Amino acid sequence: MKDMGKKVTLNEFLKSASEVMFPHRRPRVIDVNAKASDGDTPLHVAAIRGDREAARLLVEAGANVDALGDMSCTPLYYAVSHRHPEVARLLLEYGADPHLLNELGSSAMLRAQDGDPELLRIVKKTQPNPILFNSIQAVRKSKGYGFGNLPSSVPAAKGAKAPSCRLEILLARTAPVGVIFRRGPSRWVQLILWDTKSDKFETGQWFHGHIYVGRSDLSPDGSLLIYFANKFNRKTISDREYTYAWTGISKPPYLTALALWPKGDCWHGGGLFESQSQVFLNHRPEVSNPHPKHSPKGIRVRPNPHALGEDDPILVPRMQRDGWTFIQWLDFDHYGRRTKQPAISEKVFLKGKLTLRVEKHYEPTEQLLCYLVDGSGRSMEIGVGSWADIDQQGRLVFSSAGKLYVGVIQKDRVELNELADFTGSKPSRLESPPWAGRW
Repeated sequence: MKDMGKKVTLNEFLKSASEVMFPHRRPRVIDVNAKASDGDTPLHVAAIRGDREAARLLVEAGANVDALGDMSCTPLYYAVSHRHPEVARLLLEYGADPHLLNELGSSAMLRAQDGDPELLRIVKKTQPNPILFNSIQAVRKSKGYGFGNLPSSVPAAKGAKAPSCRLEILLARTAPVGVIFRRGPSRWVQLILWDTKSDKFETGQWFHGHIYVGRSDLSPDGSLLIYFANKFNRKTISDREYTYAWTGISKPPYLTALALWPKGDCWHGGGLFESQSQVFLNHRPEVSNPHPKHSPKGIRVRPNPHALGEDDPILVPRMQRDGWTFIQWLDFDHYGRRTKQPAISEKVFLKGKLTLRVEKHYEPTEQLLCYLVDGSGRSMEIGVGSWADIDQQGRLVFSSAGKLYVGVIQKDRVELNELADFTGSKPSRLESPPWAGRW
């Protein structure tokens, strides 16, 4: 077990975990089942740190041992991946399931088979302790939880059909360029280059893994993309050279890494283009050395000695730089599985005449309620989608269920005109052209 020094109380650990999970908020005691932007909980943090005592306190306070975090990874999966055998043993004794598959087809059991023999023995041999298991189920029941990942008070949705894909988009600051991240099926992402002046689209490469759009950015002219990605499989999780998570710079709509910084875990990472020739790299200095075959050329790199958290250290300053104002932060009821207070961000356009307001809800997954507000406070609903912004031409642009729209503002409503429908795309192999591999 990793030596964590002086033992802390439950509330002290929850406050410490809040600094990692919500770095742009004041540290506070959070719920034992609070979720960060990518789904990780305080128990995931304890598993990564190797803090057995904190893990015990969390579980005995009602933390879900099989909570699905980033890429549907469980705390047990993290404990095994980071080689913390005593944390893994404790979670198994409290009933953690070693066979739960994450989004990339791996599990704690499969991960242990690629690790050291001692971990594999623990994962194979450790059985739930009936006394411990029953005690935590009693705690969870008293707090309104069932025995799985959702509270028993929340019925499963019937007949609901999820959209076939989801679009998120980055817009360049000084050129009519956008990069569309088309996600779906769940383990696949495609890059699409968008000329916002002509509304022409160039389809690019598919990636079988996860790209964190919240930790990515475009250079001012849109010619370069810095992105954070992970790819979990048996080959990558044992790869000490590139690792299973990295920050890269490429020429969109391709992902061929011109520069690449191996990360080795999914905390923080990614970066911002501070100018065309300078990058803020959200890696601590000790993990800010580029891969020797992928060194940046003509770009100065500034690492972050205080790197913490997940999306917020990149997402928040990027949005503020691009004209967004944060009005309020998300307040989510983890026991009732409902949004008590949505996160709200706003962007003023048309010389201050209109404001684009976006409310982020989790019911049960992330959804954005988008609408316009005029100077008198009157609102016009745009719709529920996955992205909205004002493009370089001053147009309202909006995506929902895999389709991209331009919003035409009428007297008392917003009319959505479809620009493109990406729902029919399917993963296929596309080699990057030679120019995509050269600076």
